Amino acid sequence: MEEIVTNEEEKVELAEEEEIKRFVELSWKILENKFVYYKRPDLPGVSDNMYDEMESEYRQLAEKLELEPTATNMVGFVASRPSCQLVIKKFDKQKLNDQDTEQDSE
Repeated sequence: MEEIVTNEEEKVELAEEEEIKRFVELSWKILENKFVYYKRPDLPGVSDNMYDEMESEYRQLAEKLELEPTATNMVGFVASRPSCQLVIKKFDKQKLNDQDTEQDSE
């Protein structure tokens, strides 16, 4: 009987780990899309409906996991926040890589 309980506990732990991973994934996607929307509208972003779906799932997970939904609580894109600075660096790095690729093809 103990083994069944352990297996059920493991299933619950694995499910929570997956929810945490999804929460983190969504938080970065939300920040990246806020960056595109507010700071780089020249870049392709997701549709409003897709963004709303991501935000809704993120908020539901935050409530379930008892975490603060900081990515959606932020109004706009606050570039001075450390997480936002990481997003900016990611896009800057992609831009540099794209420029290198263009130069290589010339």
